[in-house]
Amino acid sequence: MRLISQSFLIGLVLILFSSCAKNILDLDKQKPEIIAARQWVQQNQDDLDEKALQTKSAYLDAKFLERTILWEDAVEKTDSKTRTVIEVPVTYPNGMAFGVTGTNPPPKSIRTSLILVKIGPANYVPYFLKVYSDDPSHVFDRSNFFDVGYLNIPEDFSGEFNIYNWDESWQGSSVYKEGKQSGNRVPKKQQN
Repeated sequence: MRLISQSFLIGLVLILFSSCAKNILDLDKQKPEIIAARQWVQQNQDDLDEKALQTKSAYLDAKFLERTILWEDAVEKTDSKTRTVIEVPVTYPNGMAFGVTGTNPPPKSIRTSLILVKIGPANYVPYFLKVYSDDPSHVFDRSNFFDVGYLNIPEDFSGEFNIYNWDESWQGSSVYKEGKQSGNRVPKKQQN
């Protein structure tokens, strides 16, 4: 009996050690900018969530703040203003807020990412990019997630890029046809 409990304890220690080692190794594989962005989000997420609930409490269901940020799939990019931008896939385990206007049905598949634009040595502006394709058969998944994304619009893409703040308030959309921007939309309050 004692041999079994010692074997169990040794096995448990090995499992815990390998799990910790995997997390450390995964972190080591990421670029320093991605690690810095992740730390910034971890340090500021409670404040961002609290502010989101205060500013949008009448419209925002708190369940939409339940987001899973897939840091292991994060990528670093440089925008046209030579700013560092981190793009990270996001999922919503409890559903997602996504405004669909007019008589159009909701899109079959929405690709959401957290965009962190670096604005100082240790500061970022966060927003969410929600992309959907006009092609009703297109489904975004992990295998094709970055085929269409921030700073990457394929020549054959038709659909919308929608920008949201942390509180899920819609900031505007860019509409694309065959890879070219064909229009944009902004909330009515911004049209004045």
